Amino acid sequence: MRIAYIISEDISTPSGVLKKVEAKIKYWKQYGHEVTVISLKSNSMISLIDDGVVLSQYVKEKNLKKKFLRRFSVSRKLDKYLKGLKPDIIYTRYISGSPDLVSVLKKYAPYIVEINTNDVEEFKNGKLRRYILNLLIRNYFFGNAKGFVSVSKELMSNKIFTKFHKKFVVIGNGYDFNNVKNKKLFFNDNPKFIFIGSPKQAWHGTDKIVKLANSLKNYEFHIVGPEKTDLLSNEKIGDNIVFHGYCNTEYLEKLIPQCDIGISTLALHRNNMLEASPLKSREYLAYGLPIVLGYDDSDLPQNFKYSLNIGNYENNVVDNIDNIKVFANSFRKVKPIEVIESSKKYLDYQEKERIRLEFIQKILKKDEKG
Repeated sequence: MRIAYIISEDISTPSGVLKKVEAKIKYWKQYGHEVTVISLKSNSMISLIDDGVVLSQYVKEKNLKKKFLRRFSVSRKLDKYLKGLKPDIIYTRYISGSPDLVSVLKKYAPYIVEINTNDVEEFKNGKLRRYILNLLIRNYFFGNAKGFVSVSKELMSNKIFTKFHKKFVVIGNGYDFNNVKNKKLFFNDNPKFIFIGSPKQAWHGTDKIVKLANSLKNYEFHIVGPEKTDLLSNEKIGDNIVFHGYCNTEYLEKLIPQCDIGISTLALHRNNMLEASPLKSREYLAYGLPIVLGYDDSDLPQNFKYSLNIGNYENNVVDNIDNIKVFANSFRKVKPIEVIESSKKYLDYQEKERIRLEFIQKILKKDEKG
């Protein structure tokens, strides 16, 4: 197959999305398919993905008319590029606010949408204008898709998606376990926690990490992504929290193995969601770090001994300070390789991508039959 993988996210700067895209296409190519990643807009015109294409450079535009004109120009560029590429199938993440793109996608190939979140709930947390616009546009975008690939069963059972009556497959986020260079070798006697996330995402629960750090003052907490000024918390931020900001891959490869416990999403309830498969949780486990989480994981069994689920509600961290402390200290005599091998069978990309490609091929064959 010749696959066009279209996203609206940045592919010129290291990020969680970039890692996921790179991991997918690595195996798609290994399975013998041609893949071109196309970013509608990025921070620069230089792609970090081999053979990736950036159609436009991100510009913060306040003028509404200019903003729409810029979007239409991107659609025209995509139209021209797809005409030359001649893809068999288009794989895309949800692209909000761009109804003009749908006609371009449909023109060249059937498209499949990867669903990573409840977009309706996420837009509720933003400006009212964007929320209403998303409600108007999403029906057109999802309604014309040929199939969905969802990261959770919960999303696919929600009426905001079931109403489209699409073929779908559920594939939780994975990780390329074979690509980890600096696997953790041993656990520190005094556990160090790490959180990897993005600024000002309320559902990440960084405010809860501040509370946890204030309760466990003898433990170090390393925060990657959000800066001190980004934390949505009124609590005093203690000296035991180290802020690393955005980090490149080389930096993270050294930092993660120095830590002992990975902190995953802690406030998914703020998006009215129960289930998830965050990339950060897979990354921690692939390096050998057990995880603390506040949601039902799409892939891991409920009794998985290298994860501590503290529940999905507002006071989950405050109510579980002692449990988190006991959990963190329970791995002093455990070999990190045990964490890695136990996690790999549930989370490794290779098998996940085989399943994804089988679904894509079924959708393509069905479309060809009409």
